[in-house]
Amino acid sequence: QIVTQTFPLIGNYGVIEEDFEGSSELFGYIVRELCDTPSNFRSAYPLNDYLVARGIPGLCGVDTREIVRITREEGVMNAMICDEVPSDLSAIRAFTVKNAVASVSSNENYTWNCGEEGPTKKRAILRTREKQLRNAVLLLFLSQGTPLLLAGDEFGNSQAGNNNAWCQDNETAWLDWSLMRKNRWLHDYIAAIIAFRKAHPMFRLPREPRCVDYIACGHPDVSYHGKSAWYADPDVSCRQLGILYCGEYAELPDGTKDDWFYVACNMHWNPHEFGLPKLPEGYQWSAAIDSSLERMKGLIPEGAEKPLEDQKTLTVPERSIVVLRGRKVPGAAPAAAGKESAKKKSAAK
Repeated sequence: QIVTQTFPLIGNYGVIEEDFEGSSELFGYIVRELCDTPSNFRSAYPLNDYLVARGIPGLCGVDTREIVRITREEGVMNAMICDEVPSDLSAIRAFTVKNAVASVSSNENYTWNCGEEGPTKKRAILRTREKQLRNAVLLLFLSQGTPLLLAGDEFGNSQAGNNNAWCQDNETAWLDWSLMRKNRWLHDYIAAIIAFRKAHPMFRLPREPRCVDYIACGHPDVSYHGKSAWYADPDVSCRQLGILYCGEYAELPDGTKDDWFYVACNMHWNPHEFGLPKLPEGYQWSAAIDSSLERMKGLIPEGAEKPLEDQKTLTVPERSIVVLRGRKVPGAAPAAAGKESAKKKSAAK
């Protein structure tokens, strides 16, 4: 079987042996452009070395999308890779494919999908999948830049797991509008997160965050944290990250500064502890969103938040995202006023 890649550049990741899911049964490989200098730090060697070692012929500089258009209209076709066109093509025309899928498929199941592949009625699996959907929405809409949502994502149109259905005009790529009734909760959840993003300009700064204190307020605009505040674990196996958004860098429509936010992401299958950065004097952390909560889908109405009992550490459940809001405690004196008061008391003594 000859495999044709439609992406314009192939090979920039190189060959990562530890990601192999089965043995190769290729008889030919065709790409538009071959990259012979992979940049991925896990790459063992270039793609061309892999093909040469296994005696697999390959071609580059070919309009692979045109080949795809032809096979889409005409169906799968017999072909051969050769240095000159043979005079007799009968052998190619007579060739028939046997066990095509089995010959290039692995017998092992490398998917997880929250415990079971495909549709299921098991409540525990469905709850985990719903939480993963909430996590994905939060990661998207609480990131800087322009969020991109594919039509149908707002009501859970999964395309049966097919993430490359651009060339299919069938049920795989069509929108199943009946899912709107079934997954109305997801539509409403995304609408609420969009409203949350629009209400807080800290999540949509007009320019890329610099991660430095360029307004001399004592904190950078965005900073990264982990088990300890101000230290994000750089290890590739680490699955937790805390992101602090300093509200001093964004203004609300009334001219006041935005709230502070700490987004704690724990993508591990075990709970993890986060060290919380210390807020300015008179401010406290409270939970605004918690994807681990099924009640109200983890959305805590504004004004109903309760200050955390522990303002120094936060334990985030497995595969969950918690968004903390830092606000000034009602009635708390400004930091400068507090210091002035302390000086007067000292002088009086």
